[in-house]
Amino acid sequence: MRLDFYDLFENWEIAIAKKLVTNHIQNWKCLRLVDYEDIMWECLSHWHMVKGTYSGEKNASRQTYMGRILRNKLQDIIRRQNTDKRKIWHQTVPLEEEIEDDENSPTLLSQLDAELAKETYRDSCTSLDLHIGFEVAKRDLNSKQQHICDLLQNDHSISHISKILATPRSTIYDEIERIRKIFESAGLGDYLK
Repeated sequence: MRLDFYDLFENWEIAIAKKLVTNHIQNWKCLRLVDYEDIMWECLSHWHMVKGTYSGEKNASRQTYMGRILRNKLQDIIRRQNTDKRKIWHQTVPLEEEIEDDENSPTLLSQLDAELAKETYRDSCTSLDLHIGFEVAKRDLNSKQQHICDLLQNDHSISHISKILATPRSTIYDEIERIRKIFESAGLGDYLK
């Protein structure tokens, strides 16, 4: 059917259409997803519908006029392709829908629940390991350092800790630096602020 369609056009019309379509396909990724012959058919059918509007009054040749018409049509196709691509990203999928066509296939919701459970388990294991690591490292601290560490964990400021312990802030900073070194030697340096 398309071969007969080309018979409606002169060779120069087909040559212009091929050149423009080829150039646009090379420059626009979204056009590479569309069949070349479909783009040619759409451009040439559009030209067939509007070529009677050529008047020659604006000192443009018929070929120049066709080129302008086809460039505009190709831009319309590009806009349509990009719009269609965006629509795919905004489509919603019911969470209760099966992932595959099989009725025994898991639903998206069950897959999400399973992934969330795995992630929560990993996070809780990491958190528990971290807590145990801190408790073990705290045993290496003296009583004053342990007290400072407890106050820091309860979000007390350095000024407040200084008042509670009746110790200058510079001494508190020195003790915090010693605590940091003990924790770093226990492999917990990455978790300290």
